[in-house]
Order: sequence, then structure tokens, then C-alpha cells
Amino acid sequence: MTQVLPLRRRPWRWVLAAILIALLLVPLVLVWRGRAVASDPAGESIKFNHKKHLAAEIPCLFCHPGALNGPVAGLPSLNKCIGCHQNVQIESEKGRASVAILFEHWEQGIPLRWVKTYDQPDFVYFSHRPHIAAGVNCENCHGDVSQMEVVRPAYRINMGFCLNCHQKQAADKQTRLKSCSTCHK
Repeated sequence: MTQVLPLRRRPWRWVLAAILIALLLVPLVLVWRGRAVASDPAGESIKFNHKKHLAAEIPCLFCHPGALNGPVAGLPSLNKCIGCHQNVQIESEKGRASVAILFEHWEQGIPLRWVKTYDQPDFVYFSHRPHIAAGVNCENCHGDVSQMEVVRPAYRINMGFCLNCHQKQAADKQTRLKSCSTCHK
């Protein structure tokens, strides 16, 4: 008769169990950590309030001019921020504190730190330019930023998200828009 050994005498099973648990937990932690990093403005120099800036009717392209002709919308230079804030009265105490930090950075020559909110994999070719030329509003992909104090991804921008929109375009454009080489390097 075969004798069944207690679990403590079969260490390979403990090792196997530990590996399986790690294989399940590591991806979950990485996904959770990635979301936290992408949406946590703690690493930024100032707490930039999109809601207030858009309420002041500042167009997206004023601060993100790279969207006109490049793959990255870009961020405003410190000089651009200072150019406006030298002439604008800030009403809230919180806003004045952020602007004071802005001026400190400018006087000391320290660049602003921003947390990247959107990023595409290296194998994806993306340019804002054709989207702007086609009349696609920023909100279509980035959500209603005018209602966000802190910008967070409104949608999961991936191949499915893009194809969903590309499939709604005119039939004569669909062949090109659904071609792999349009978006992939």
C-alpha cells in the first residue's frame, strides 16, 4: 500500500504553490501600481487645475501645441506659464500657493515635473495632427477635462478604442484607417 506523505515532507509542493501565487499576484500588483502612478499627481511640482484653466477659456492647444503636428501633445514651458501668471490675479489661496511655487521654479531655473497621464507602446505610431485636422475634439479621447481638477484617463486608449472610432468613419476612409501600418511601426 502506498503511503501518503504529509505536506511538510513534500517541499516541492510548497515551492509550486508559492510560484503559482506569485504568478497570480505580480501582474495584479503591476497593474494596480501602473494605474496609481499614471493617475497620482504626487510627483508633480504643482497641482495643476485643468478645470480652472479651461473655465478661463484657455484652449487645449495653447498649452499643448505639440498636438498640432506631432505624436506628443507636449506640456507648456515654464516661461509660457509665467507669461500668463505675471498678468493674472489668482483668487484662491490654494491657487496662489501653486503660482508661488511656479515663480520659485522660474527664479531658480528648476523645470516643472509632470506625471505622464497618457502613453502609447513604442510599436504604436500615433499623431494628434490627423485627428485635429479631421475635427476630432480632445474630449473624444481624453474625456471632459474641463470637469477634472486632476486629469485622469477617461478611457482605456488601446487598439480596440481606436478601431471603434475608425470603424465609424466614412467608408472611403476605413480601408486606410483600419490598415495595420496606419498605427503600427
